[in-house]
This record gives sequence, C-alpha cells and structure tokens, in this order.
Amino acid sequence: MFERKQNVRFNSNVDVFSFLNTPVASDMTDEEKRSTWYSKDELRTLRGNAREASRLIRQKYEESISLHVPQHYFISVFEECSRGLELRIDPERQENINTTRHVIMKYQQRL
Repeated sequence: MFERKQNVRFNSNVDVFSFLNTPVASDMTDEEKRSTWYSKDELRTLRGNAREASRLIRQKYEESISLHVPQHYFISVFEECSRGLELRIDPERQENINTTRHVIMKYQQRL
C-alpha cells in the first residue's frame, strides 16, 4: 500500500569543523577544555532531549499502528529526525540488545 522508493538525502546546510589543530586534552588549559568539551550538564541535557524525542516518536508511531503505516514513512511524514535514536525507538531492537547482554554476561560467568 505504501510502497516507497528508498533514497538518501543529505542536509545542504553543513558546518565542517577540523580537529587537526585541536590539542590533546593533556595539553589544554582548564578553560580550553571547558570551551571545547561538553559539560556534564550539557551531556545530561543531550541525553534528556534524546529520551524525550524517542518517547514522542514512539508515541506517534504507536498511534499510527492502526493505519498500518511503515515506521520509516510515518517518521518522514512528520519530519522527525530519528538518526541515532534507532535503538531507543524500536522496542524489538531494545529487546534484542538486552537478550544479547544477558547471554554474554551469563557466558562470562561460566569462564
């Protein structure tokens, strides 16, 4: 019903940064480190934003299940950016990761 040709698009507004001239952390002053790296608060905010975006995408997708719309079509229609959030969005992938971790931990206990 919703056959769609797969394609890839890239954002035309791209900022490119070179890290070739960035000193290693051990050679940086505290001020240089603060201005270069994310702070704990910034990382906490990024994680919270990812968590909230994932929750909203999952919620919208679950509401659309009755329409039998594929997830990739649904997300693109609402112009949600799910890049990098695949694991958080897809419960099946989460279950697969948890099962894999469990098996690995169980196997390591035997060693």
